[in-house]
Amino acid sequence: MAKKRKIKAGRTAVLLMAIVILLVSILGGMIYLFELVSQKDEVLQACRVPMDTYQTLDIPLNSENYVIARIDDEERILYAKDLHERVYPASLTKIMTMMVTLDHTQNINEILTVKDEDLEGLIEANASVFGLASGDEISVIDALYGLILESGADCANLLKRYVSDQGYDFIELMNEKAADLMMKDSHFSSVSGLHEDDNYTTVYDLMLLMREALKNDNARTILETMTYSDDGYEFYSTLSSYEDLFTTDDYKVLGGKTGFTYEAHLCIAAVVAKDGDTYLVILANADENGEDGRSGHLEDVLDILETYFVR
Repeated sequence: MAKKRKIKAGRTAVLLMAIVILLVSILGGMIYLFELVSQKDEVLQACRVPMDTYQTLDIPLNSENYVIARIDDEERILYAKDLHERVYPASLTKIMTMMVTLDHTQNINEILTVKDEDLEGLIEANASVFGLASGDEISVIDALYGLILESGADCANLLKRYVSDQGYDFIELMNEKAADLMMKDSHFSSVSGLHEDDNYTTVYDLMLLMREALKNDNARTILETMTYSDDGYEFYSTLSSYEDLFTTDDYKVLGGKTGFTYEAHLCIAAVVAKDGDTYLVILANADENGEDGRSGHLEDVLDILETYFVR
């Protein structure tokens, strides 16, 4: 009987040891997974502009959402309001269209021929267009100027077809680009920004997109151009009529992009230079009419500049 008890005790010890090993393995696995999640969060945070302790503006605005950030070696948000709230980007969508096109263009001087399909439905949708006609020939770079400066939906459709003809799904590329830039609250379904419920973003995500655009030499040159002419084409930024107001001894609006749909209201992403630094002023959901006959988003930009960018 003593021998049997010894065998039984041995089996019990082996079982307990197995349980201990199993528990240690499970605990080790949980610790490993926790470390992976923590590392992922750290990576995600590293990809995002530091939030710091930003403030809200002390002046009334027509715009409901905004973010004002300095873009340099110490990138930081200065002022913001509802920066992660979903908004419709309207024609600010075309900034993403530009970036995807540049990512998939080997020769920006390649000549494209406009087709009927590039123009279909634009008049009926009351879209802003540059004025291309079927059969026109235009280079990729000029189409990009037409896309951003003139906010041409015809240029957007042409560039979409150009990239799609290479075997890509343009909308898929837009969303892949958004994911790469950590624009986690954005989704794109349009190349022009004509209203679609699932074409949305936030002013924070637009800041990330603009920050990336300013790193690209071609994109930055286009965004910071007010007027441009080439090969018989002339382009005027939607901001060009305000160029005099946007230039003072204290600051200068280098350029940017505006947008409007009835659902999005007015929005703008402006690039501002002051004392050698570059700033982004991104506004969304502005009333259609401001004071002094100016549109609400442009009035807001001027009020912000005159209040916070003057020595």
